[in-house]
Amino acid sequence: MNEFFPIIIIEIVITFGGVLLLYWWSMRDIRLWREKKRQQQEQKDKEGKNQ
Repeated sequence: MNEFFPIIIIEIVITFGGVLLLYWWSMRDIRLWREKKRQQQEQKDKEGKNQ
């Protein structure tokens, strides 16, 4: 068991890092999607007021 301890620690770090990366990427994607939707809504509202 002691021989494999460094490998186990490396796998845990890689797995935890992967989960954090996926979470960060998802939150970034959601934020960009919300900003895009807000800009589209603002543009739609401006077009409605101009007419």
